[in-house]
Amino acid sequence: MKYVLLAVASLVAFAVTAHAFEQKDLDSLKAMGNCESCNLMTAYLKQANLAGANLERANLREAELKAADLSDAKLKGADLRRAELEKANLRGANLIGAKLRGADLEKADLSGANLRQADLREADLEGADLSGAALDGADLRGADLKRADLNKATLEAANLEGADLERANLRHAILIGAKLGRVAMGRANLEGAVLSKAKLSHANLKRANLNNANLEMANLTDAALRLADLSGANLKGVKGLTQRQLDTACGDANTVLPKGLTVKSCS
Repeated sequence: MKYVLLAVASLVAFAVTAHAFEQKDLDSLKAMGNCESCNLMTAYLKQANLAGANLERANLREAELKAADLSDAKLKGADLRRAELEKANLRGANLIGAKLRGADLEKADLSGANLRQADLREADLEGADLSGAALDGADLRGADLKRADLNKATLEAANLEGADLERANLRHAILIGAKLGRVAMGRANLEGAVLSKAKLSHANLKRANLNNANLEMANLTDAALRLADLSGANLKGVKGLTQRQLDTACGDANTVLPKGLTVKSCS
């Protein structure tokens, strides 16, 4: 029996060693700000100054990076799954193709960051600043984006199915062809947003501000539009839109609707 126990203990020790960060990699990062493809899994870097650091393809899985400065950092292809990045500064960072599934990015600054093709499934982005960020082709399924600032962000062909965008700021955001099925966008600000060809079936747009938004050719099948403001919005060629849906919303003389449909005035 003791040999069995020793074997199990050895396997556990090996597993811990295999998954822990490499001290030499951590030392290299701190000394030179360069740790490309290195192992920093579970590393403690809270409030660390890593501005401009090269961490491309690095393993930062479950790393502690709360309030760390990663502005302009190179994180292309980095593994940040379940990393703690609350209130971190990632302004202008390159996160193309980064793995951020389940990461805590609450109130993080991601303004101007490049998150194209990034995996942000189930990530916590509540209150995060994503203004001007590039999220084209990103996977945001199930992500929490409540009250996030996505002003002028680009999300072309992004997948946001089941995401929570309650009260989010999406003014002038580009969401061409985005997947927004069953997304929660109640009270969201979508003024001037481009949602052409977006898939919004079963989306919750109650009390959303869609002033001057472009929804041309979008799919609004069974979308909730109660008290949504469609003033100046372009709904030309929209699919799945019914008069019953429009009867719960409002618009103005500049609202463009499919032939045969009408909307009452918001005034």
